Amino acid sequence: MAPSTYYDAKSRGPSARAQRDAELGPALVALWEDNYRVYGARKLWKTARRNGHDVGRDQVGRLMRAAGICGARRGKRVKTTKPDASAARHPIW
Repeated sequence: MAPSTYYDAKSRGPSARAQRDAELGPALVALWEDNYRVYGARKLWKTARRNGHDVGRDQVGRLMRAAGICGARRGKRVKTTKPDASAARHPIW
């Protein structure tokens, strides 16, 4: 890489994307907290669009990961049977 290229890139300010992310990130976190911290990327994206933010679904997911937030996950499947420890195992061929 040429030294002029390096110093030109170093002297440049933040990109348009970085500036947009800096203003959208806190807004998305505020929306997420207003909705009881349960919204995932898709619902948060729809809510942000309703509130006037021009943002894409994948962009919301990326900003959520960067902010360390995630939607509520559903619980594990309930096991309805209890294995009998004294029962014989099924024979393998």
